[in-house]
Amino acid sequence: MFKIHTPIYFVNTEASKPELAEQLIDTQFDQYVGPCAGFKLLYYAYKYGINSNTRFVFFDFDADSVKFKEDTLRGWDGQDYVSWVDAWCEANPGKNEDLKYLVQERWPGIVNSWGGSKKWQEFWLKVQISDWAVVHVDLINEYDKLLNQLTNNRTFFWSSNIYSYLT
Repeated sequence: MFKIHTPIYFVNTEASKPELAEQLIDTQFDQYVGPCAGFKLLYYAYKYGINSNTRFVFFDFDADSVKFKEDTLRGWDGQDYVSWVDAWCEANPGKNEDLKYLVQERWPGIVNSWGGSKKWQEFWLKVQISDWAVVHVDLINEYDKLLNQLTNNRTFFWSSNIYSYLT
């Protein structure tokens, strides 16, 4: 595994409300797979649909991003994300917080994408109790580490711009 220290993407740097394939809305994937960054994968899941058996697999090559996503899934109640990020950064000093300034600016828009805080909260609680995994992986050299986490069913795989990093 190569060691790289990149900023933690607490929120997406691009719009968190991506374009959708209209024909997929409410068709429910069994599994959503994507990078730890931000909330875009969850927005796809919100629009395309989840059920009580939906599985989420988050992955990243940056160990700090993996830790943040796992801690967030385990410990955040879905409310006041700005305070959650601040508290996490305080409890985990030395992490690359270069993009932390975006949290305050972008969080209200993310909640608005779900139709408000009540709908966001309901969705977040469903994600938290779902079957999920967070994988630290170098997709080029250790792709099997991610593939071994996946189940053989209808899967939505979002890779974002994860291949644009230089090491």
